[in-house]
Amino acid sequence: MYAYVFEGRRYDVGDRLGFPRATVEFALKREDLRQPFREYLEGLMRRLPAVMEDGA
Repeated sequence: MYAYVFEGRRYDVGDRLGFPRATVEFALKREDLRQPFREYLEGLMRRLPAVMEDGA
């Protein structure tokens, strides 16, 4: 058995929720994507009831 101890955050991109979580966190850490992606997320949150209702 092998093990590796590391410091930092682990992302399970093979998990159905882990992949979008990793994508969001990495996008928000990138200087070139942070602001436009944040604006997208804020707009999405405002439209969330409609998005969940009809998938638009």
